[in-house]
Amino acid sequence: MIYSWIILVLLAVKCVFSLEWAQFGQNYSDVTGENGDLSILRYRIHEYDVVRVTIMSKNATRKFPLLAVFREQNSVVSVEVPVTVSNYHYQTVSRTLCPYFKRSDLDFPFSGNSSFLSVELNSFRPVDFQFSAQLVKDFKLSLKKTRSLSASAAEPLFFQYDIPESLDSVMVRVDSSDFLCMIVSVQPVECPVFDLGNNVISTGTHQTMTTSASIPIERRIRDKFYVVFVVQPTDKSCSEMSTIMPSGKKRISGVMKNFTLTIEPLPTQDEYVLPIVLTLAFFLAVYFFAVLFVCLLGNYERYQTTRISREAISILAPSDSSLEGRVQLRENYGTISMVDEYRTVDSDEGRFVEAQPVRISNCETVSQISDGCSDDETSVQFLTNVINVALLSQNDYRKTDIKYRRYMWSLLTIAMFYGLPVVQLVLTWQKTVRLSGDLDLCYYNYKCARPLFGLFSFNSIFSNIGYILLGALLIILVKEQQYRYDTQMILLRARLDTAYGVPQHNGLMYAIGIAIMMEGVMSASYHICPSSSNYQFDTAFMYIIGALGMLRIYQIRHPDVNASAHVSFAVMAIFIFLAMCGVYLNDLPFWIVFAVTYFLVMLNVSIQFYYKGRWKFSPRGICTELKRSCKHLKCYNFILPKHKGRFVFLFLANAINITYIVFGVLKRPKDFPSFLLFPFTVNLFLYMIYYMLMKYLHKERPVIRSVFFMILSFLCWIASTYFFLHAANDWSVTPAYSREKNQDCILFRFYDTHDIWHFLSSISVFLSFAVLINIDDDLMSKRRDEIAVF
Repeated sequence: MIYSWIILVLLAVKCVFSLEWAQFGQNYSDVTGENGDLSILRYRIHEYDVVRVTIMSKNATRKFPLLAVFREQNSVVSVEVPVTVSNYHYQTVSRTLCPYFKRSDLDFPFSGNSSFLSVELNSFRPVDFQFSAQLVKDFKLSLKKTRSLSASAAEPLFFQYDIPESLDSVMVRVDSSDFLCMIVSVQPVECPVFDLGNNVISTGTHQTMTTSASIPIERRIRDKFYVVFVVQPTDKSCSEMSTIMPSGKKRISGVMKNFTLTIEPLPTQDEYVLPIVLTLAFFLAVYFFAVLFVCLLGNYERYQTTRISREAISILAPSDSSLEGRVQLRENYGTISMVDEYRTVDSDEGRFVEAQPVRISNCETVSQISDGCSDDETSVQFLTNVINVALLSQNDYRKTDIKYRRYMWSLLTIAMFYGLPVVQLVLTWQKTVRLSGDLDLCYYNYKCARPLFGLFSFNSIFSNIGYILLGALLIILVKEQQYRYDTQMILLRARLDTAYGVPQHNGLMYAIGIAIMMEGVMSASYHICPSSSNYQFDTAFMYIIGALGMLRIYQIRHPDVNASAHVSFAVMAIFIFLAMCGVYLNDLPFWIVFAVTYFLVMLNVSIQFYYKGRWKFSPRGICTELKRSCKHLKCYNFILPKHKGRFVFLFLANAINITYIVFGVLKRPKDFPSFLLFPFTVNLFLYMIYYMLMKYLHKERPVIRSVFFMILSFLCWIASTYFFLHAANDWSVTPAYSREKNQDCILFRFYDTHDIWHFLSSISVFLSFAVLINIDDDLMSKRRDEIAVF
C-alpha cells in the first residue's frame, strides 16, 4: 500500500495540468501526454456529493485505449475508452461515482467536511479526450414523484431511495415507450456499485425490461437501496430471437433509452387485513346461503318427492305384500327380475312387447354379457333398442359403491404423493429467487405483487382460497344429499332405492370435491413462483376435474359399465405426462405422437359411449359387433346410426376435437398445457349440455335447485372467462415481454384480474358440479326400467 502511494506521488509530478482545482460543469478537452504521462484533474467535493463523469475520445482504440482512474476516499474506479459491450465499441462513457459520505474524522482532511476527487487520464500514445464532471442534484428519489431519465449501454445510471418507517414496502416502477432491452437492479447502499453489463446481476435483485419493470421492496429486508439502470446493446436478454452479433468489432454510437422512474407506496400489512377479511367473509356468506338454500328448498323437495313416491307406490303396489314381493334388497338391486314386468322392443316391428322376467346368470356387466354369455341371454341385450337404467345397474350395490369410492381414496393418495413434493419444490424455488436476486425466474404480475410472509406475490396465492373452501362445501352438499335420500327411504318404509330412480353412488362426487380443493393448493403452489416449468402443477388437477366430471355424468345412468379408478387415473397420468413433454418438446414429432394418442383415446371413448360397453375397443370386439350387425340388422340399416341422439352428439364432439387437434399440429402453440386443458373443459361442457337436452327430450324435468345452479354457473363462467382472457402475465414468452402485460390491481389495491379469475372460476366450478348433485332427483319415484339411458 505504501509503495502504491509513492508511485502515485511520483507520477503526479509529471502531470500536464497544474494541480489547480477543476470546476464542475466545465468541459476539458486535451490530448494525453507521450510515454503514458498522466493528465490529472482535481475536484473539491463535500459530504454527500454525487459526481457523474463523462469521457469521450474519437481516436482511442482497443489497442491504444484511453484509461481514466478516479481516486475516491476508499476505492479506486477505472474506466476504459472505448468500452466494449457484447462486441460493440462505445467512444463515449458516462459513470456515476459512489456518493461521498463521512465514515470517520480522517475521511475529510480539509475544513468544512470537504475532500477531493482525483481524475487521472493517460494512454500509451497521444489520444484526444473530452472530460467533464457534474454534481448530481436529485440523486435521492422521492415517493410518488416521477422522474424522466435516459441511459445507454455505456452510460448507466443509479439513484438512491430511503424507505420511510411509515411504510412496510414500496414498488420501484419503470415505464418506457421504446423496446430497447434494459436491466433494472435494486442493490444495497454500498460501494462499489455494480452498474456494468457484466456485473449488474452480481448483487441485489434485478429484472430485464422492454417497456415495463416493477420490483417490490420490503423495508424489513432493505430499508434503503440503489436503483441501477443498465441498457443492453442487443435484445439477447429480453428476446428469444436476439440480434445477430457482428463477426468483427463494430463501432456504434450509444442508443439512448428513455424511461420514467416512480417509487410507489404499497399497502401496509395492516391494510392487507381488509381484503383478506372481506374475501373470507364472502365465502362464509356463500356457506351461509348454501345452507339456507338447502334447508329451505331441501325441505320442499323432500316433501314433494315423498308425496310423489307415496302416490307411485299406491298405484304400482295394490298391497304392501305385493310390493315387498317385487322390490328386492340392495343385494339384488337393479336386476331385471326385480319387477314383475320387463318391457323390451322388437327391433323389427318397433313395438313394445311384454317379456317374462329374465335371469342373467354368471354375468356382472353388460360388457361381460356380450363376451361370454349364452346366445339366448345375449339376444335380450341386442334386441333391446332402448336401454334402460335397470339393465345397466345389475351389479351388487356394495361392490359398485366400493368401486366408486376407490376414486376418492385413489385421488387422496395421488394428492399426497404429488402435492407434498410440489409444495416443497416451489418453496425452495422461492428461496432460490431471493438468494440469486433473479426476478426473471418467476412470472409475476409485478405491478400488483403484494409481498407478505416472505412471498413475492401473496395476493395471487391467497386468491385460491375459493377452490379449497368451495371444494369442501361441495363435499358437504353431497353428504347432505345422501343423508336426505336415505332419510326419505326410511320414511317411505320401502326400499325404493333398489328399484326406483338412478343408483346413488357418490364416490365420484367426493373425488371431484377433493380435486377442486387440490386445484386450490396446486394453483397456490404454482403462483409461489409461476413459470413454464411449474405450470403443470396448476393444470394437473384441472385435467383431473374435467375427466372426473365426465365420468360422473356417465356414471349416473351407467354404473356397471363405467371405467374403474385405476384405469381412469392411468389415462389421466398419460395426459399429464404429455403436458409435461409439451413444455420441452414443442416440435412436430411430438405433436404427431400427441395427435395419434389423442385420436386413439377419443375413438375408444366414442365406441364405449355409443355401444354402452357392449364391446371393447379390440380386434375381437370389432369383429363380433360387425357379425352381430349383419345378422340382426337389415342391409339398408347397416350404415345408418341406430342411436341417432348419441350419434349426433359424438359426431359434433369428435368434429370439434379433431379440428382443434389439427389446429394444434399446424400452429404448435407454445403454451401446450393450456392447449390441452381446452378439450377437457369443452368436452365436459358439451356432455353436460347433451345430458340436459336428452333429459328434456325424454320429458324429464330437473329439480329447481339444479336449474338455479345451472343459470348461476353459466353467468359466472361468462364473467370469469372475461378476466381469464385479460391475463396480466404470460410465461410462454420471455420475462421482459411478459411484464409488458402486467396490470395494476383492480380490487382493494390487492387483487388483479387473475385473482378475480380465481374467485369467479372457483365459484363457476362449484356451481357446475352442484348441478350434478341433484340433477336426477326428479326420477326418485320413477322405475329404473322406465328411465332411459343416453
